[in-house]
Amino acid sequence: MEIIKNSIKNLDIKEDEVILDIETTGLSAKYSAIYMIGLIYKEEKKLKFEQLFALKKEDEYEILFTLFKIIKDKKIISYNGDSFDMRFIKERADIYGLDCPKYTSIDLIKPARKLKTLLGLTDVKLKTIENYFGYDREDEFTGGMLIELYYAFLENFDDKLKQVILLHNYEDVLNLEALIDNSELRETIESRIINSYFIKDVVLSNKHARVILKNQTEEIKIDVPTIKHKNITLLLDERFDSEPKINKKKYIIAVDNEIIYSNIYFIIRVGGGTQI
Repeated sequence: MEIIKNSIKNLDIKEDEVILDIETTGLSAKYSAIYMIGLIYKEEKKLKFEQLFALKKEDEYEILFTLFKIIKDKKIISYNGDSFDMRFIKERADIYGLDCPKYTSIDLIKPARKLKTLLGLTDVKLKTIENYFGYDREDEFTGGMLIELYYAFLENFDDKLKQVILLHNYEDVLNLEALIDNSELRETIESRIINSYFIKDVVLSNKHARVILKNQTEEIKIDVPTIKHKNITLLLDERFDSEPKINKKKYIIAVDNEIIYSNIYFIIRVGGGTQI
């Protein structure tokens, strides 16, 4: 097994989080194997971006053994990891008699599915989400197409072929990291109440928005910066630090004409005008 170490900067990942993506020789864990796992994690406060790459088929055991030391008691951030990556990993580990350690899953495909209609997406494949948010890729291959390239690499160990294979996983992991900053994908829309406040109005300008919150006894005005992306305006919250009466653990998302509350870092509003 080879561990490819990549450089990465300016990523706000916690010590107990691991970003993960796997590459396999097929869809069936019974008949196929894992030949690469891409990981971003912190170790002793040092940020690491590593790819565990099998130089021969027998390396799969070492890849899993190394992975399990990294992910023990961590939060695993993936895209479709509950249905594929982690399921595949656990089934392959069983074959070798390895016990998968305890972990917590954060699967970004779940909130992405909730936003499929809102964003007008044809599907929620990772590349579709990447294209929507404008994330660039050099890699032109699908995971399925890479299987034949990997088998060809095992025949001749051509370094150019290896770099093509590594690039696909590298960009999968890197763009997964980028999606984490889109908190509407990371957090499921889960609660509709925030200290009994509701949004009375949102007035948009070029770079800022005034959010007017109201409950039974008072009205609060908060100015926040905005980011415009296609038909969505993202209102970046200021964590309401100047308004201690509002629960700082809850933030607001407004979709179309419906106000929803959630643990996210954006207020999202669709369409034009000033009235929600």
